[in-house]
Amino acid sequence: MLPTIQFYAQARSSLRQIFKENGIIVNDNHVGTIGELYAKIYLESFGLSVRPAKNLIWPYDLEDSLGIKYSVKTITTENTLGKTSPVNILEDWTVLIAISLDGDFMLEKMAMIIKSHLISYPVFQKNINNRSNGSKSHPQFSMVEVLG
Repeated sequence: MLPTIQFYAQARSSLRQIFKENGIIVNDNHVGTIGELYAKIYLESFGLSVRPAKNLIWPYDLEDSLGIKYSVKTITTENTLGKTSPVNILEDWTVLIAISLDGDFMLEKMAMIIKSHLISYPVFQKNINNRSNGSKSHPQFSMVEVLG
């Protein structure tokens, strides 16, 4: 078992270096960080200059050279519910990038959803109404609805 843990630690160390080279803030959420790297590479393939958020408390993960702010939500096949961490629809971001990774953390599916379209989902309409009545919660996002 110990060689497996050592192999995992070495792989994490290599990934951490790749993330740092791409300006992505490294934390213990390796699934989310891998998703951000896939999203950054995808956006850069269109010739955009993309930079990560300056810190982990910002409401978005990436910003491109046009000023568009992206919130990235990532799941793997280990996530049997198909839901991400809560999505704050009222925060300052423009596009949600939903990413699904396979069991080897390779990109399986990706979708980009403009926030103005996402707001029309019933779960977010309900959340907006609840927040106007004092609720502090945000809904989890069902990737199944978007990625199939």
